Amino acid sequence: MEMDQQPLDVETSAEEVLKSWETRDREFEKDESSTLAQHNLDESSTRTKITHVEAFGFGFIGGVLSVAYGSWGSQPAALLVMQFSFRAKERSRRYQSSEISIRFESRSHSSTRLPSVGPPIVQSWHPTNNRKTPSLTDPLKGNRSHAPPSASTSALNPSQSARQSPWPIQEFWIRGRTWSRKTSHDAHEVLWSVTEAEGSVTGISEPIRLAVIVTYPGPFLAVVDVKATTGFGLKMRNLPWSRDDPLLFDGQTAKGKSPPASDFHAMNDEEILRYISDPDISSPGASLALSKSLDNQSKTLKQSTAAVKAGSASRKVYRVRGLPLFWSRPFFIGIVSASIAVREDSARVHSYTQNPYRPERMAIVSLDSHGEVLTPNTKMEWLIQVKLPNQEATPKKLHEKPIQLIFDSHFYGFSELGLLSTYTSARIADIIAIPGLGGHAYGSFKERGGMHMWLEDSLPSDLQKSVQEALKLGPARILIYGYDTHLENSQSFQTIQDLAGQLRMSLRAIRQATLCMRPIIFVGHSLGGILIKQASFYLLILLSKGDEIDQCNFKSTRGALFFGVPNCGMENTSLVTMMEAQANRDFINSLSIGSPFIKQQSESFPPLFDFRDSIIFSFYETRVTPTATMVNGKLAMNGDLMVLVDKDSATHGRPWEMDSRFVIAIDRNHSDLVKFERYSDDYERVLACIRLLLENSADIVSRRFNDCPPP
Repeated sequence: MEMDQQPLDVETSAEEVLKSWETRDREFEKDESSTLAQHNLDESSTRTKITHVEAFGFGFIGGVLSVAYGSWGSQPAALLVMQFSFRAKERSRRYQSSEISIRFESRSHSSTRLPSVGPPIVQSWHPTNNRKTPSLTDPLKGNRSHAPPSASTSALNPSQSARQSPWPIQEFWIRGRTWSRKTSHDAHEVLWSVTEAEGSVTGISEPIRLAVIVTYPGPFLAVVDVKATTGFGLKMRNLPWSRDDPLLFDGQTAKGKSPPASDFHAMNDEEILRYISDPDISSPGASLALSKSLDNQSKTLKQSTAAVKAGSASRKVYRVRGLPLFWSRPFFIGIVSASIAVREDSARVHSYTQNPYRPERMAIVSLDSHGEVLTPNTKMEWLIQVKLPNQEATPKKLHEKPIQLIFDSHFYGFSELGLLSTYTSARIADIIAIPGLGGHAYGSFKERGGMHMWLEDSLPSDLQKSVQEALKLGPARILIYGYDTHLENSQSFQTIQDLAGQLRMSLRAIRQATLCMRPIIFVGHSLGGILIKQASFYLLILLSKGDEIDQCNFKSTRGALFFGVPNCGMENTSLVTMMEAQANRDFINSLSIGSPFIKQQSESFPPLFDFRDSIIFSFYETRVTPTATMVNGKLAMNGDLMVLVDKDSATHGRPWEMDSRFVIAIDRNHSDLVKFERYSDDYERVLACIRLLLENSADIVSRRFNDCPPP
């Protein structure tokens, strides 16, 4: 199945998604699919004229009770609960059998052409067989009377249906199974066969709830087909949600009550059965309860008359960790504004993605004011406890224990950039950016005096428009890596080797199992490039010792873009003088021109990382940079103008990469080498290099694992 659009932006898609879930009250049509030739867009279902609707009088009501997003182990997952109520004009004209199918496909969009990532995969479905389904042990089951609902009772009344067994074996038997295409071992469709039980009086008259859990690589849709056979043998069919008008899922917009756990794989059969049978399952979710709470809290906040300037350079950027998988982006914004007492319109979400270390969400937000809660501290980190409203609409586990969110402004470790990047195994590559000495993982790559961050705001969409379409692979995972090398008043005596070892271990943490074979493209600024090279040494050393993950990471390195990397050292005389009495003086000295460490690394790297099918681009500065001075105990870059890393040092790489194809000048100073503005010429040149590295990257890495020489 070909994927034709990028992950949806919830602000533009939620209304469309919710509309697709509206209840369908339909008449059955006589099933003449074998004789009629007018087809729907899916090329399989047939449009039939309703010529005897009044005579037949058969129909059904189909509804979406709840949609929840969470995980299935480490994969994003959706839990869908639907209800179908069969109705007949007269009780004697009962239903003897029915078949309900739900087929999942990747979401298509006519305006863009993006790579195939495969359809959602059915992981679990309920019921599998109602004659083997355990009984509820919770008082929720209540009265299990199996009398048919009265005509005055709505067929989709959740409370009515939940007081009975969801699948009473006295009236009908139901079995579920999955279906897969000939070209796939994975199931993308689930089908339930329903037949009236022996001795049944009413046939299939009970509202039937069905649940399915799917893992998904991106936005998806569902096509629902319902067939039925009456007591006198009439075969009928309808597609309440056809390929022309499917159910839509964006990975964010939810409905109804959330399940008791966000990892659906951890829920046992009884927990799932209790959730499906919950009379309040279709109640407004936690987001609705929270919105009412936020409305009350917002009245106490001081309203500013000035409009929020989203592009203002004064906005403070934070990373937020600990977000449950089922939180949508609008829900998160409400949480942030309420928790730190700022206006909701003052918060801008720059990235909302998977935490690369664990199954939870991570966000990057900017605020035009931080409020009292985020008062600056030495740790640059804040623990915020979120207590959700204690209402029936919220899952019990959510309001028993506060959710702990970690706000930080240091960005240490890996952070993924983007908006709900739900793709997993289909990614084309990992693009990993590492800042320089005293740099910031996010701020170092942001334009000076503005909020444009090219790795986040330009690169994802620019790559989607070209390389990924041709290669039919999912979008690159773009990561930034933060580490602490602040200079003034430092008490750290860490070495470059220490920092490189930490980088290596962090790579292991985010590239476990099959992910470690995904191609890597490094982006290193200044010291960041030195760390990349040193980490490569460690990977190579462990390669000979048989460590599988380190082997994968070494062989998967497709190439790098080095910006002002001091391969032969840098001009740091002023820093060495100022740091003479500090614990980090040896660290600073190791970056000096001609230092033993730098000399050894520059000589050792080419023969160790000798993949000729890898490419390292070296960018060098052509403007002078203010040197460091100390002003009132604070380090400031306002000293004499000098060339910090000259061309020879920045381009002293592998001997076969010394010509103009791989050595590129950037007319900026050292600090601004990676601070690109939107549409700048420098960015366009860098983009071309990244595109070149992505081309054939999967094939190149695959050959290394198969020990095949490059062509």
